[in-house]
Amino acid sequence: MKKLIIVATKVDGGKGGISSALQGYISGLQANGVDIEIVASHSSERPMLVSWLCAFATVFKLSFKHRGNKAVFWFHCGPWFSSARKFTLALLPRLFGCDSIGHVHSPTYSDYLEKGGMTKFLLKIALLPYNKLIVLTPWWKKLLNDHGIDKPM
Repeated sequence: MKKLIIVATKVDGGKGGISSALQGYISGLQANGVDIEIVASHSSERPMLVSWLCAFATVFKLSFKHRGNKAVFWFHCGPWFSSARKFTLALLPRLFGCDSIGHVHSPTYSDYLEKGGMTKFLLKIALLPYNKLIVLTPWWKKLLNDHGIDKPM
């Protein structure tokens, strides 16, 4: 089984609800023997730029180490700034031949798609580095498909 590298807000104690929800995902993965590593893309404990630079360096190192598709990188994509950060980080594993999954969990994605124009275009660009997407419900899958986002989900 490939290593799973989770790139998200600092787990349990980070910003937003996903940091708490991630603890449940991680517990389930560990209970099933999945080899995971967590990279904090941001944290309330340090400035955002410092967090991003540290995450960039770590994702680069892990992408190089696991090049040739020996790992799967799982990115948790929130609203704009989070999605932009994850976009820059997700380019690295793809560059080194690793799988990259985007987990879309922000309700604002619906707003971005419905606005159309440049907002919709930028969202589609933000999702480019991902081989696959994870969405929470069939409604999300249909919404993304209806707006021309046809990645495996």
